[in-house]
Amino acid sequence: DEVATAAADTNGAFIAAFKVLISKHGDHKVTATDGSNTLELTFTVESVAPKTPTPLSPAMGIEVKPPATFDWNDVTDSSNPVVYHLQIAASKDFSAASMLLEKKELTVSEYTISEDDLEVAKEQTTYYWRARAIDAASNEGVWTGVGEFNLAAAFVIPSWALYTIIGLGGLFLFGLGYWLGRRTAFHY
Repeated sequence: DEVATAAADTNGAFIAAFKVLISKHGDHKVTATDGSNTLELTFTVESVAPKTPTPLSPAMGIEVKPPATFDWNDVTDSSNPVVYHLQIAASKDFSAASMLLEKKELTVSEYTISEDDLEVAKEQTTYYWRARAIDAASNEGVWTGVGEFNLAAAFVIPSWALYTIIGLGGLFLFGLGYWLGRRTAFHY
């Protein structure tokens, strides 16, 4: 792919500047040609992984309710921009079977889950999360330590309680109507 063009001076010298595209770390060949002559050079993209972000919230073992925000510190790297990868799982080992949410290429160091992201169970459930930074040279940093949080159980009214409330409401309305009817009848 052509990334830059430049005009040569009378001696055949030229200067061409180009922005290195986001690419995988390691050696890349750069070819300069005037159509007749060709020069091939090697350009090296750094291979140092970005630092591990520090988890900020939620704190270890606390109970959260959607929407809940997962936050970690920003990471800077010589190969900007840095993006983040967030995983939430039902197991500390983050096996494929336990993976509940995976967000890749997050451009900010936080993510807010909604009720649509994680199914809220009827009982309090423990989940695990971690994040890592990936730089523009595709160097993947080390995952943060595993964070543990509890997702609050959804409030569900038992059907017997719902029917009891409806029955009491109906009984109250019947009594109110009866009282107003008798009161009105004795006023005339």
